[in-house]
Amino acid sequence: MTPSTEKKPIGDNDVAIKDIKQLNLRSQRTLLRNGVTTLGVLALCTESEVKAWRGVGPTLCQTLAPILSGHKLQYRQDDDLFVHKVRCLYPDALNMPVGVLMQLPTLDEDTLRNLVKSGYGELTLRSLVLLREASLFLIIREGRRPLGIYTQRTTYNQVKEIKAFLAQFDLQLAT
Repeated sequence: MTPSTEKKPIGDNDVAIKDIKQLNLRSQRTLLRNGVTTLGVLALCTESEVKAWRGVGPTLCQTLAPILSGHKLQYRQDDDLFVHKVRCLYPDALNMPVGVLMQLPTLDEDTLRNLVKSGYGELTLRSLVLLREASLFLIIREGRRPLGIYTQRTTYNQVKEIKAFLAQFDLQLAT
């Protein structure tokens, strides 16, 4: 693409949560625990979703809105399509933080926790697509109890959801 036709991301979506001076350590941990590693990932959430997270109180909510607007970003509105906003924020899908996956409404809490715990939460999709499906399955299944057919089916469905999301951006896991 030529520089004039290249899509530019809106706002400062790559600003890391760890680099925001207005947030105390507890607030940073709360956001990171929910997969929010950058302001772009935060902008993919609706304000009501953020308020529903454990550890988010009125003070943090009052702090986050001005931080987003200061970086020319805003929360996703309820009627905004998730994938459309992702495409606006991250024209190059490989540079999209894995935290974007963690905002998918179909992923369960165990999957989100395991992605964060595995260290992939702070990486980009460029790193994630190097994984094989079996490796992602093991990361997602980590620590789920009880380990039975239900757990395997749930884990398989979570991997399938991630693969479907990646396919929307012409990406796939390694073979």
